[in-house]
Amino acid sequence: MTCDLAFTAGCEGGVAADPAIQSAILESITEAASVEPRAGSSSSPLAVNSMVSDALLRSRPEEELGNCVRKVVLLKFNRCDQRFQRALLQRPELEPVRKASDKQGFDVVLPSKAIAFVHPENYEAVLEAIARDKLVLYADHVLVEPELENIVKDVVKGIAKPKAESRALIELSSASSGAQAEKEHQPTAGAADADAFSLLNWPLEVERTFIHFKVPSSLLTPSEFAARSFKTA
Repeated sequence: MTCDLAFTAGCEGGVAADPAIQSAILESITEAASVEPRAGSSSSPLAVNSMVSDALLRSRPEEELGNCVRKVVLLKFNRCDQRFQRALLQRPELEPVRKASDKQGFDVVLPSKAIAFVHPENYEAVLEAIARDKLVLYADHVLVEPELENIVKDVVKGIAKPKAESRALIELSSASSGAQAEKEHQPTAGAADADAFSLLNWPLEVERTFIHFKVPSSLLTPSEFAARSFKTA
């Protein structure tokens, strides 16, 4: 099994990796690699992805760092049929974040039918930021923490291969009166075409938006990963 991990800090201007989180992830992967691969074993790719997701949730230190602009990623797909929904809501790779949200009384399926895979301490802040800027979400949207983005894409990839993505950066903070966007392409918030629901083999087209918001110091955790990739073999 080969793993390539690239880490960057989640605060603006930060570039250093968080040693505690690196250590937790590598420990989980090493533990999986030490077991003889066999059917149903914990060293399967699905189990490794689930352990990485769980390690990312468990290894977030609690010390306060003051106000820091944090972000979640908004992904928009070109379809949201039942297979798409089932993959996100039932696959084991995302079970840790689903359980963490449920434990705090947060539903990963929002009233808009969009799905939110965010840390519980960020859940309400993200919803407030979205409401303040009047962003309209639909069932083809997924909100996800940056360090879980690749896991979400891997889960969906089993249904359809993602197409090229476009990226928009939306600045949200208590100090600003509105959102400022830097983008290569502005995503369109709208329902998927009706015929997309009936074509199960259509590839997914992903639009990617960063949502930034400020978290009070009492809720803040230190670092996130703006970019992370790994592969198992």
